[in-house]
Amino acid sequence: MLFTGIDLTEIERIKKSCQNPRFIARVFSATEQEYFASKPNPYPSMAAAFAAKEAFSKAIGTGIRDFALTEVSVSHDPLGAPYLTFSGNAAE
Repeated sequence: MLFTGIDLTEIERIKKSCQNPRFIARVFSATEQEYFASKPNPYPSMAAAFAAKEAFSKAIGTGIRDFALTEVSVSHDPLGAPYLTFSGNAAE
């Protein structure tokens, strides 16, 4: 069965939230944080990753209460296309 989730977020909202290191640690995996550090302006990528996680939670119908946001990670293939990887409760 396939489900669809959609989410939008404002880059400025994420930029403001990222001024708090706890937000970054609570939302983004270590792999994502490394990826963002490679960007001259990481905030568009951070906003896209946040929106992807929210969309995933909507698609599975649970919201974010059943897993940590760091358990859903946005990765990129060699051509740069994004895909999700899962760990912990999100992988179940």
